Amino acid sequence: MNKKYEFNLEKNKFHKTFCLFLGLVFAVWLSIYFVLPVMSAEQPVYLLLFVLMNVLVRYPHEGLHYLAGKMLGIRCDLTFNKINPFCKPERDLNSFELFFITVAPFIILSLVFGMGALIPGPELMQKLMVTMLVGHTLACYADFAYLFTAIRFKENTFKCHGVDLEVY
Repeated sequence: MNKKYEFNLEKNKFHKTFCLFLGLVFAVWLSIYFVLPVMSAEQPVYLLLFVLMNVLVRYPHEGLHYLAGKMLGIRCDLTFNKINPFCKPERDLNSFELFFITVAPFIILSLVFGMGALIPGPELMQKLMVTMLVGHTLACYADFAYLFTAIRFKENTFKCHGVDLEVY
């Protein structure tokens, strides 16, 4: 099989720069929306909770990729022993499989954070949920790039290597 296209988040300068830009936008938004009100309220426990939840959301996100693959009968290699966990299917995928595995964590975690923001409760907890929703959406940049690749090359076969996607 001849490779038709390759998406590599680590090697492509545009994608690396865009990810840094998204991180900067999120940091500014976070400062205005969440950190300043928390600091003025003198409740650093919420700031600690936010940082902890952002770190911990990465693991369920990758676990949901794994479960989506399992629902389709695809064995996936799930690596949790690193600071940057990832899920990698053990075989080639068609466009539907790639689409399903890629979109599952975004939909499920967006519903969780969205519902958490709508449930009546402390204002800071609602702000935390909104912040998690925005942060997770921005962090799904690579997943969205995979989705567009699956749509663009819908008749092809895909090999996923974590942060590297090859189209055959």
